[in-house]
Amino acid sequence: MRITNGILINNSLSNINFNKTAMDKYNTQIATEKKITRPSEDPIVAIRALRFRSTLNEINQYLGRNIPDARSWFELTEDALDSCLGVLSDIYHYCDQAANGTNELNNREAVVETLKKYKAQIFNDANADYSGRRIFTGLKTDSTMTFMKNEPKTSYTITEPFQVEDVKKANKIINTVDVENINSIPVADRPEFSSVNRLRLAYDNLDAGTVPVLNGTDAAGNAVTLPTVTVKSVADPDCYEPGDADVFFIAETGELLIGKDAMEDIRAAENLSITYDKTGFVEGDLKPEHYFECIDKTDPDNTIQYTMTDQSINYFINFNQSLQVNTLGKDVFTHDMVRDVQDIIDAVDTVRQVENKIQLIENRLGQNAYADATSQANLNSMLEAAKKELDHAEENMQKAFEDGIDIFQAHQDVVNLAEASIGSREIRLNLNEARLEDQKLNMEELKSTNEDVDLAEAAILYAAASQVYDASLSSSAKVVKNSLLDFI
Repeated sequence: MRITNGILINNSLSNINFNKTAMDKYNTQIATEKKITRPSEDPIVAIRALRFRSTLNEINQYLGRNIPDARSWFELTEDALDSCLGVLSDIYHYCDQAANGTNELNNREAVVETLKKYKAQIFNDANADYSGRRIFTGLKTDSTMTFMKNEPKTSYTITEPFQVEDVKKANKIINTVDVENINSIPVADRPEFSSVNRLRLAYDNLDAGTVPVLNGTDAAGNAVTLPTVTVKSVADPDCYEPGDADVFFIAETGELLIGKDAMEDIRAAENLSITYDKTGFVEGDLKPEHYFECIDKTDPDNTIQYTMTDQSINYFINFNQSLQVNTLGKDVFTHDMVRDVQDIIDAVDTVRQVENKIQLIENRLGQNAYADATSQANLNSMLEAAKKELDHAEENMQKAFEDGIDIFQAHQDVVNLAEASIGSREIRLNLNEARLEDQKLNMEELKSTNEDVDLAEAAILYAAASQVYDASLSSSAKVVKNSLLDFI
């Protein structure tokens, strides 16, 4: 084969270009500190780089956004629960002191005022929010847990579930003294206790215009017939004396008083509930939609129906791992908290009212208008009855304080349980965060190994390529300058 000068020149230029390309490759690696700048240079490195980068982006999302957001939810929730726990603890200690101490008139006045303040504070933190989202209202993050102002026209139909265990024995004072009617009170008609089965509903001051309906099913899920409810008022003299088959509904106090036989009918049912109406809510009342199946019928032309569903908010905190970040207010802030405080307040108020009756009767005994023998006899009879009523009222008040010790200890346990749940989720959050930190370091090492060039090695290869390039230039220069004419 004849080798011409053109062939030599072309081969020399090709070799020079090849060596220059190699030198440029190592120069680019040194400048960028990367093995490749285009996927075509090494498809395997390029594909692995995409995978590593995608994984790192996910890890950074978890570490930079999801986990800090979840931790903020937990911290705000814990702060709110701590505040509620402090109020409940104060009420507990107050009940303990009142149950074991004397209860003079001045002390009782202080009791009522203090308990009213505590009652208003229990739900203070139920409306806590995180970045404009309410933390206790589940998916209804734009809705508060409580009414923020008095809403006298707001009306709901509420279906409240209950269990047989929610029906408690209660002592109600009957045959109370009517100071407006001065008459002799026979011993048989003097105040006494009526022990009744009482179901206390979530709200008081309910609508008396509609009759509540008891609902229930048997073990097979079939509807059962339950007693019919009779609407009563606290002004009715027999409101605390239901017959054996009766169920009395007292709208003012939000109570069901259940007779002996009616109670047996209720015990035979399962999945019990009662449907009633309430119009008018005051600032601080818990909103029914967070607790019950209900219908907001404030606007008859635009009713809103609420159903109870799982409303947990979950964050992904690791690959294929989610964590509930919210605590549902209905599991912590219960209607019973304020209703139990109100029961104590009512018991103290009743004592005060009976003492006022006694004082009024004693004042009348010293007035000339009642100086006649008949009036004196009647007033003395009423005074004895009122003193007996006072004994019963003080007994109820003492029992309310004693029961309050266990009741508010139980409320504290509920809040403590919620805090414990947050604590366990925080532990899981921290474990995942530590694991992700390790994964991030490992992934960055793998990414670096896959993408980053060894600068020392690249420098050596660059120096070698530079020398080869210089040598190719030198040899090519010698070849190109010689021609056939040089040898003729």
